[in-house]
This record gives sequence, C-alpha cells and structure tokens, in this order.
Amino acid sequence: MPTVEDLPRDIRDRIPGIAQVPGVVPRERPDGKSFIGGKATEYSAPQAKPAERPVAPEEPVPKEVKTPCQRCGVETESKQSFCSACGLDFKRKRATEELGITIDKEMVEQYIFTGYLTAAVKLFGEHVATFKSLQSDDVEKADEIVRLHFKDADSTVTEWQNYRAKVLLAFGWAKLDGVTTGKDFEEKFAWIQKRGAHFVDLASKKYALLSQAISEVLNGDTLKNS
Repeated sequence: MPTVEDLPRDIRDRIPGIAQVPGVVPRERPDGKSFIGGKATEYSAPQAKPAERPVAPEEPVPKEVKTPCQRCGVETESKQSFCSACGLDFKRKRATEELGITIDKEMVEQYIFTGYLTAAVKLFGEHVATFKSLQSDDVEKADEIVRLHFKDADSTVTEWQNYRAKVLLAFGWAKLDGVTTGKDFEEKFAWIQKRGAHFVDLASKKYALLSQAISEVLNGDTLKNS
C-alpha cells in the first residue's frame, strides 16, 4: 500500500501536518525558509553569544606639575605660558639665551658696585666681541653727541636711530677677538666707521640684547647661581 513517503515531494509539501510524519524532512527554500503544510516557516539557527570586548584599564590622571617662577617664585602649572602672579612670559626666549651667555651673581655684584659689567659675545663664526655695559654717564654723553651732530641738519628718525646706535656701540665695544677697538670714544667711533655696515648693524643688535639681558637678570628672570 502506498504511503505518504511515496507521494511526489511537491504534493507532500502541501499536506497539513506533514512535518509530524516520521521520516519526512521539510524542503528548504532558497530564502532559508521551509514549506510545511503549504506555508512558509522560518527556521532560526541558534545564535552564538557575542564575545565580550575586553575593557581597557583606566589610565591614571597625570598629576599637575608646578614649577616656581624664575622671577617671583610663585608656583605655576608647567603648561601655562605666563606666570599667574607677575606675568612673566615663560615661552619667550631670554636675551641671555639669544646671546649664548650666562650672567651670574658675581657679574651682578660687579654691575651694582662698579656700574657696569663686561661680557664676551659671539658675533658670528669664531669672532667674539667684548662688550662693556653702558653707565648713566655714557648715555648722557651719547645723547649730547647725537644732538650736536644733527643740530644744523635735517634728519629722518631712521638716520637718528642708526647714528645713536653707533655712538652707544662706540662707548661699549671694548675688543674684537681680544684686540682693543681704541683707547677712547673718538678712536672707537672711528674704528666702527671703518667697518662694514652689516657688521656694525649686527654688533649693535647684539649690544642692545646685552642691555636687555641685564634688565632681565635684575628683574629676576634669568639669574643663575655662580
């Protein structure tokens, strides 16, 4: 006698309750469903439990680093650009750094009690200038020389500034590579006048930086222990 299993497959799929018949396997459709009793039924495969992602350990919060201000000594966070107490600019390059010199306590004592200090400053290459810082008397004399020079002549601000810079340089430039530039102002100024314009301009800028460096040290910005 014929059984259900002997029926054609497409007919078996349309018979209700065929899934309960032993030995009959529902036919799968291309979309992942099966025909059971003439209806499409979806079979869901057991889903694997997703693996847990490892949790990275919490990084410790870095402690705020504070350093004392070179000028006033107040502790300030190292990431700040300015001292919160005195306003010192931490990022600005100091004049002593630009000149490549150190002004120690001995030099400051010399400056305070003698009115000047001397420093060897590299101009370019291996050439070194020995500068003497200006005293109040030097500045007054320089201003008088400049005033008399332009007394009866018209001049621009640039001409006046350039001439005054050379006059001040003559008061302060003692030696070049260990050789004196002259025994008095007249000789020193004449020596400077014979040098190249760019060379004198470079020396003037270095000399102005020395004056700035002294101011920074006296303000407590860059003073080093000897």
